[in-house]
Amino acid sequence: MQCRIGLKELGVDLKNTDFFITHLHADHLGLVSSLVTETSKIYFNQRIRPIEGRFSLDDFVSFAR
Repeated sequence: MQCRIGLKELGVDLKNTDFFITHLHADHLGLVSSLVTETSKIYFNQRIRPIEGRFSLDDFVSFAR
C-alpha cells in the first residue's frame, strides 16, 4: 500500500499512531481501516474500539446515528 510506504519514509510508526476523524466524509476516514493497528486508538467524538482492526463506512454511519 502506497500510503504505508510514504508514512514509513516519514518515520511514522503506525504502532504508536492514533487517528482523529473530524467528520464522516470518505476522504477524511477512508484509509483509517487500512492503517489502524492493534495499538491504535481511533477518535470520532469518542473512542471507537477496533473490531479486528477493520472498519467499513457502514460501521461509522451506524456509530454516528
